[in-house]
Amino acid sequence: GHYTHLLSAQGSTRVLMRFSDVMEELSRLDGLRVHRSHWVARQAIDRVVQEGQKTFVVMPCGRRIPVSRTYQRALPELRVGT
Repeated sequence: GHYTHLLSAQGSTRVLMRFSDVMEELSRLDGLRVHRSHWVARQAIDRVVQEGQKTFVVMPCGRRIPVSRTYQRALPELRVGT
């Protein structure tokens, strides 16, 4: 099956659902796809950091989510720190 791991402030869970179907469900929420396998709610982004040629969004809990080059164009309005 196709499981998708969901992480929120309330905890985490796995759902039996393809990522593309999850993305469709999330389309009405304010967030952005930052990687082929990652979608992040804008309110959950604490900051964006650049390390060499790699970019990450950092969550308030400290978790770092990679941002692929394909999706970096979605981040220009977010502050980039080091």
